[in-house]
Amino acid sequence: MIDYIELYVQWGFLVLFGSAFPCTTFLAFATNFIETRTDGAKLFNDYRRVLPNQVFWCSGFLVFWCSGVLVFYARSLAFMGSQAWSRIVDQRIENCVTN
Repeated sequence: MIDYIELYVQWGFLVLFGSAFPCTTFLAFATNFIETRTDGAKLFNDYRRVLPNQVFWCSGFLVFWCSGVLVFYARSLAFMGSQAWSRIVDQRIENCVTN
């Protein structure tokens, strides 16, 4: 936005003083050309996207996730008890056999 404000100010000076000094149109064109080139170089060099680095494997997240799953299943087995667990397994087997 700041770059556009500079161009608006330059346009205002060109309108005000263009008739008094006709060479201002050439100077405005030259400065706009230089400004465009420097802004392009700034965008090309300073604001590039970051190049991604290749990661070997997401082992940290996978170990964390798998350990959480194991803890969840261990707690569910502990709180449900062996009888409730065997009843659920039997129901699943019956559903598979009948379907």
